Amino acid sequence: VIIEENYVIFIPNSFTPNGDGLNDSFIATGGGIKEFKMEIYNRWGNLIFTTNSLSQPWDGVGHGQDSYMWKIYLKDSKGTQREMIGSVNLLR
Repeated sequence: VIIEENYVIFIPNSFTPNGDGLNDSFIATGGGIKEFKMEIYNRWGNLIFTTNSLSQPWDGVGHGQDSYMWKIYLKDSKGTQREMIGSVNLLR
């Protein structure tokens, strides 16, 4: 029996950057990920945030309550390239 590591990723659908210490930033979390890149776009398709680290969240500073699109590019532990697209709600 060969057990291979698999990747897992959790991406929230909303966050509330109000300084209460709960859901104050937006970031994906997971395991089995070798490479990671996340981009955040506003409703007009303008890139407003990018990170190459699972430990660098988007804090929403300078942006109002709205829905934003995200794209995540990653390479899992097996070397498979993956691309995901979704949205996140910034709630004030």
